[in-house]
Amino acid sequence: FFSQLFEIYNYYDVEIVNNSYGYSGNIIDYTEAQVRNAFPKTIAEMSQVGTPDSEKTIYVWAAGNAGGYADQGADYSSPELLPGMAHYISEIQGHSIAAVSVDENGVISDFSNRCGVAQDYCIAAPGGSITLAYPTSNDDLGIYTGDTNNATYNDCIQDNSCYAVASGTSFATPFVSGGLAVIADYFEGQLGSHELVARLFSTANKKGIYDDAEIYGQGLMDLDAATQPVGQMTAMLTQNFNGPMVPATFTNIQLSSPSFGDAISNGIGNQTIIFFDELGAPFRNSLTSLTSDYRNQISNLESFSGLQEPSLLRADSNEGIFEVGTYKKYNSAQELITPTHLLDTLSERNQFFTYFNSTNNTFISQGVNGSWALGIFQDSELRLINKLRSKFSNPWLNFSAAGSSFGSIVTLSQDLNLAFTISSGRNKFQANEIFGETNSSTVAMIEVQPQNSMPSIQFGLLKENDSSLGFSGSGAFNINNKHLTTFIGLSDSLNVMRGKIFGSLYWGSSAGTKNEFGIIDSISNLHSSAFGIGYLKSSIFHKGDQIIITIDQPIRIESGQLNLNVPVYRTREKNVLFNNINFGLNPSGREINSKVEYLTSYKNIGIGISLGYKSDPYHIKFMEDYWYASLGFNIKI
Repeated sequence: FFSQLFEIYNYYDVEIVNNSYGYSGNIIDYTEAQVRNAFPKTIAEMSQVGTPDSEKTIYVWAAGNAGGYADQGADYSSPELLPGMAHYISEIQGHSIAAVSVDENGVISDFSNRCGVAQDYCIAAPGGSITLAYPTSNDDLGIYTGDTNNATYNDCIQDNSCYAVASGTSFATPFVSGGLAVIADYFEGQLGSHELVARLFSTANKKGIYDDAEIYGQGLMDLDAATQPVGQMTAMLTQNFNGPMVPATFTNIQLSSPSFGDAISNGIGNQTIIFFDELGAPFRNSLTSLTSDYRNQISNLESFSGLQEPSLLRADSNEGIFEVGTYKKYNSAQELITPTHLLDTLSERNQFFTYFNSTNNTFISQGVNGSWALGIFQDSELRLINKLRSKFSNPWLNFSAAGSSFGSIVTLSQDLNLAFTISSGRNKFQANEIFGETNSSTVAMIEVQPQNSMPSIQFGLLKENDSSLGFSGSGAFNINNKHLTTFIGLSDSLNVMRGKIFGSLYWGSSAGTKNEFGIIDSISNLHSSAFGIGYLKSSIFHKGDQIIITIDQPIRIESGQLNLNVPVYRTREKNVLFNNINFGLNPSGREINSKVEYLTSYKNIGIGISLGYKSDPYHIKFMEDYWYASLGFNIKI
């Protein structure tokens, strides 16, 4: 009977079979030889020889209710014959389970057999006082009253919808069978049969009374634990499931530059990735959740410098100018600002100093963009306006702005100077304190400075470690180090209409990279740009007042591609399937900042009024454009 029945299950690839037959006889009453001789065909069908362990049908058995006959001398120390068969038959171990019953208090039911000798293949589940469907028919109403004249008449018998409360290991078994189905469904069919059983057993509650394996076997079934990660989650570095892995905790993408805008989030969309726990089970995560958007980190805002008013001391002399200061919190422009405590924790990064030696035309700095004395800032008047630095400085020197810079200007002829600067340090907008030390950069730049109306030309090279224009990753998203970007820039300032017109234009090209390990397969060549134009006029209404008009675009990726190989599915045979995701890195919008600022003073009080308009904030098309205005005062003591 059993062999024929199980043959049908195997033929139709049934995944889980719930068994409760009331076949009496305790497993310990027999030897292995007796069991094999009595059930050769049944064992053959249950063993499923030739079928991979991952595809075998799982058999769940009611352990038996011999405890209810203990007063008659029944042995209930181990499961009955068929439920306990895995104790003897190695071929069915891993896909045959005996289920014992616990009552409403979670204690082994009096009537239930114990796990005993089959404890390695046995688990406990609720089987006492279970509400269950109670079938009825016209011929058999069971416990229900069918007399319509009786006050206790039961309407449910008309449509066979009656329920009753019952107890037995027959009712614990469906909890185990159903639990296996829940686990299989939760993991989207990615776990093999033996893995499902192993996970059910390893995650069962073994605390307290459930530590007694003679009674509870592997413990009390715990579906919540079975669907939670076991141990540390890991991410794949290769396409081999048995290859090297890294902790999933540190696997993420950091954007510490506004240049990418929403390109990453748009490209990733609603794509997912799977990580693995210590049992090899896959857990699905959103790729978006692994991306740290620079908009969520105040220190990563390219426009942050524009929102800050420096508190500084400046010393002027014939030999040069020295300034030292700290940027203070300032958010009157209604930018996206994160809580104040984050600014406080990063306050040490906001300290800076600059020194320009007029005698030998050398300059050094710490904590600011290293081009603060080049480009339009060759003009000493513009150099003293700190607010212009974030808009008109060379944008690629921001990637070393948290470090030190040194430069010098050499006179080649009456009409031509040549300047150079070297800058080394961390990305000023890098907020990742764990991996940030490796994300340092070095910039070397030469600027040709005509001493006539011709614009200055900058040529430079940026070398980033473990980052590409502020795009960096960690863990399985780690990318190759030593990324190189070459760039060129034009800048000039001209006296026009009793004022001064100034502007800058920058273009960069970053070499692509291909990774041997990790999810990021390759990054193509990247092209980036930035520009700004402004007008300054002094003494408009009275001596000393100023109006400054600026229009600028922060650094933006103009073209480039990112190619990802993302693990998205694991077969029951532990082969991992990958999704190749390729998308452009240019953002949907182009941020343009327009601002008019009027500065004046009365006695020792400085007054500043500004009005600005920002379109496509952070290079994101769907973000609303907005106006902002501010009014500020400072008092010289």
